[in-house]
Amino acid sequence: MNRDVATISLADLLAVPAEQRTSAEFVGGLNEESVRRLGDEAERMAFSDVTTALSATLAVIELADALGAAGAQARARRARAQALAYSGQHEPALAMCAEAERVAREGGAVVEAARAKLASLHPLGETGRYEEAIAVGEAARAALIDAGEPALAARADINLGAIYQNRDDPARALTHLERARRALGAEPNLLAFVENNRGEALLLLSDFDGAEEAFLAARAAADEAGAGVVAAVAEGNLADLAARRGLLSRSMNHFERARRRLRDVAAESHAARLQAEHAEALEALGMVEDAAALFEEALPALERHGMTAELARALHGLALCHLRTGQPEPARDELSRAREAFVSLGARQSIARVDLTRAELFTGTGDYVAATDALSELDDLGERPFERVITAFRRSQLSLGQGDAEAAERYATEAVDGATSLSLAPLLADALHARAAARRAMGRADEAFSDLRCAATKLEPVRGSLQAERFRASALGKRSRLYEDLVGAAIESAAPPEQVFWSVEHAKGRVLLDLAARAIDAVTEDDADGEGATLTRSAARLRAELNALYSRRADALLRGTRLASADRATEAIRIREAELSQIETRQAASRGPSTVYAAPCSSDEAQAQIHSGEALIEFFRHSDQIGAMVVTRDGAQVMSRLVSADQVASWSQRLRFQLNSAARIAASGADPQAGGVRETLGRLYDMLLSQPLSAVGGVTRLVVVPHGALHTLPIHASHDGSCWLIERYECAYAPSASLFAQLRRRQAGDTSGAVVVGVADEHAPCIEDEARRVAECVPGARTLLGSAATQAAVSSAVHGARWIHLGCHGSFSPDRPQASGLRLADGWLTPREIARLNLDADMVVLSACSSGETTVEAGDELTGLSRSFFAAGARSVIASLWPAHDAATRGLMDVFYRELIGGASRAAALRAGQSAILQEYAHPLYWGTFALVGAP
Repeated sequence: MNRDVATISLADLLAVPAEQRTSAEFVGGLNEESVRRLGDEAERMAFSDVTTALSATLAVIELADALGAAGAQARARRARAQALAYSGQHEPALAMCAEAERVAREGGAVVEAARAKLASLHPLGETGRYEEAIAVGEAARAALIDAGEPALAARADINLGAIYQNRDDPARALTHLERARRALGAEPNLLAFVENNRGEALLLLSDFDGAEEAFLAARAAADEAGAGVVAAVAEGNLADLAARRGLLSRSMNHFERARRRLRDVAAESHAARLQAEHAEALEALGMVEDAAALFEEALPALERHGMTAELARALHGLALCHLRTGQPEPARDELSRAREAFVSLGARQSIARVDLTRAELFTGTGDYVAATDALSELDDLGERPFERVITAFRRSQLSLGQGDAEAAERYATEAVDGATSLSLAPLLADALHARAAARRAMGRADEAFSDLRCAATKLEPVRGSLQAERFRASALGKRSRLYEDLVGAAIESAAPPEQVFWSVEHAKGRVLLDLAARAIDAVTEDDADGEGATLTRSAARLRAELNALYSRRADALLRGTRLASADRATEAIRIREAELSQIETRQAASRGPSTVYAAPCSSDEAQAQIHSGEALIEFFRHSDQIGAMVVTRDGAQVMSRLVSADQVASWSQRLRFQLNSAARIAASGADPQAGGVRETLGRLYDMLLSQPLSAVGGVTRLVVVPHGALHTLPIHASHDGSCWLIERYECAYAPSASLFAQLRRRQAGDTSGAVVVGVADEHAPCIEDEARRVAECVPGARTLLGSAATQAAVSSAVHGARWIHLGCHGSFSPDRPQASGLRLADGWLTPREIARLNLDADMVVLSACSSGETTVEAGDELTGLSRSFFAAGARSVIASLWPAHDAATRGLMDVFYRELIGGASRAAALRAGQSAILQEYAHPLYWGTFALVGAP
């Protein structure tokens, strides 16, 4: 042959045709050392390219068998066992280890036999056979010491350390790992293993800084050795550590990095473990549905690969998801299965964690005896400060449930002290919340309010570090009860108005405030690397598919064919929205932690933005009551109990029924009577506005900040018994006082001119005529009518416009807000696309049906078209709260724009338009549909 076969590389070997590798000519040029070297190379390959390693080790085994040297045969099989283990094939790996040991013993290769025994520790540990692994490891280590191989014995220490770490015995694990680290010197491949396992042991001891240092060292060593799989494991460990410390933004970033490291490696078992750990972080973030989906996807792979510990951990995580969504029965079953698995492994700390969750389940269902039993065996936690904090926290909850507020306070204080010493902000916030609950139960509202203010303050930088809108919304939603209790404690403690204001503003619309302040991106794009570019292309494809599906669904519903076509589109939308959501989450995570968030304004800052003659009325909820704050330039007043939330809900439902009935009557050509709806709107006035308005005088404009269901009410159309509210006041709305102040502070850009869009259809045939009339009122307006109003044309035209008027059909989907939209000539402009417009507009008018409808989510976050326009950069949005009447809308817009061009404010111009229609149509169905949100 034309090559020195004795020095052949693995790549060269694989390039040789399979039938030639065992030929006498080829094998004759080999020796045992050259085949051993090929085995070494194949084993290293398993750390970075498992798929190729599986093929390569078969080739090396064939070569070794053809050579007939026992040491080489055993070495080749040991390399094969490692490749099988790294691909998650643990039982075949154990069988291969046994075969390697047999071949070595029969050939008198004592050291190789011990190394084959040692190789079995990895799959034994992964499958939870810890006692067997320890016995095998100690025997292998002793054999290697006897053979005068201390460096190889250090490898046994690495594996034994990992086994003890998995058995929740971190102190013994560290003994073995430190011994291995001293013996290994500078072997990056092995040092990566040592540091990964050291980090996991230190994490069990709550030495977070030491664990991070070890994981970073493991990643660096693995990168130096080119061991991609091991580097991915280290990255995943950093993610898991960050999640446990409450550094959720950093955790998301590490998980995405780990995922990208594993993308070209066929290591299903590692990918499944990483996926389950990622799910844990998502659950901690409050993204419970996403987390549950990942757990359920990972479980079969973990079970298939016999990964008992990881399977039990994932079951525990899934149980937490079911608890968070009010499903105690599946949670009970999953906790039972997880506990049974951990008991079989002797994993004491993991059993303790499951018992803590069982205690939470039992406390939540009122089974205090079972909760007490679950907590009774958790006193012997030794040096486990994290678990001690959680135990104290659960005992506080249990004691409060049993009516023992003093014990609850005592345990909560223990949890507060422990969380403080560990510097775990989310856990500290939860412990403070628990102590506040106990103190409120004892009537010590001042102390409770202090605790809750501290908790909210601790959470601010955590929330602000999150990279994406979904992350921040979920984080607030998870602790919405804390913010509700913060407002309640402020009221109970008779806190000064400025502190009540602080509490209310911290509890509502925070993500929209961030979006409008550009503290987070409404649009997520990725970097230009291979994986990032792939994600960007996939996101663009899914957005295009979703827009087509939204159009198909909306068109089917407009035609009244809610049957097969609409239902099929809805299911297709669900699937693609889930895919797009996952991609956007990954894109956001790849950016790393944020350092920017929009802080709510103080009452002084809000007062500074309120003009003379204005009053801001901000509603809030505490317990079952609706309260209000009235803020003027001169100060703020708190009215804590206006009406029960149930009463408002009942009258709101009645109003919606009356408006729907009036719409049906109007559609038939008749004129609906206003008497019944006037009574309802009069009742709403009495409940919500009578007391706040009695506290202010000389006011001509109201800025209303609703809360919860009040966001859907036409408060501007309420009736005081003698006239409608708009007959006395100009009215505007704001999602929060902080957003109002921000929009008012924002300087107008270099925008000028107006864009007027009109797209008529069979449901709104007069829209184009309305648009022409608007354009005639506005000098220099650019007009896009009918087929000219495509998505591309509109998106281009609105950039740089000061005023934007969009006259078209609108659709709002409360169950799928992203399927809402504005119907243009060639499709629907959806909330996602609106948020990408990058506007600098003083005003956006949505002359479209239901364009101002919204759903209210946790944290008083609003979803709907208006939200997307604020995220895109609009300062104010005028939109309809219910389907608009064509003729009335046309008349209203005529007056509105005439007044606006004449110098009136937006609020004054809208009031003039509404008043003009009121003279012609008495029913608020016609004149009350439009509302101004934002800067008036």
